[in-house]
Amino acid sequence: APAPEENTKKLSFNDTIQPILSENCYACHGPDPGGRKAGLRLDRGEFAFAPHQDSHEKYGPAIIPGNPDKSPLVRRIETKNAKDRMPPPEAHKTLKPEQIALLKEWVKQGAKYEELWSFLPPKHQVIPAVTHGEWVRNAIDNFVLARLEKESLTPSPEADRRSLIRRVTYDL
Repeated sequence: APAPEENTKKLSFNDTIQPILSENCYACHGPDPGGRKAGLRLDRGEFAFAPHQDSHEKYGPAIIPGNPDKSPLVRRIETKNAKDRMPPPEAHKTLKPEQIALLKEWVKQGAKYEELWSFLPPKHQVIPAVTHGEWVRNAIDNFVLARLEKESLTPSPEADRRSLIRRVTYDL
C-alpha cells in the first residue's frame, strides 16, 4: 500500500489497518488472553484506548486518537531502539515503512475501529444502470453486466441444457 499523503481519504480499519495489526501484532496483543503481552489488546478500540496493565506494571492507553506523536503504539513502531521496538526482533516480524505510515495516518485520522464485516448488516445497494438490458434477467445480472461493460466485455452466449448439466456435474 502506498504511504498516505496529507489529504488522503479516510482509512478503513477493516480494509487497511486490521490486516497490518493481525499480521504483526495480534499474536501478542490480540484476543487470546493466554498469549497476551503487557495486558494490551489491540483488536478492539475499547481496549486499545484504555489504560492496561500486566502483572508487573500499569500503562496508559496504547492509542491516543488524533495524536500519533503522543500515541505509544506509534512511538513503539517508529523507534530505532531494538529493545523498545514493536514488533520485537524475536517475533521475526518487521513493519514496512508504508505500513508504519498507514498506522500513523490512521491514528491521526482518529483511529476509528470498525466492527468485523461479518457482523455488519447488509446495506441496500443501488442497482447499476446498463447499456444492454436485454441480457438482464434479475438484479444480480445488472451488477455482472455493469462490470462487463466497464471492462469493455460482452456476456458469453447462453449455454445449452446439456452443457449446463455437464458443468454442474464436474463442479459437484
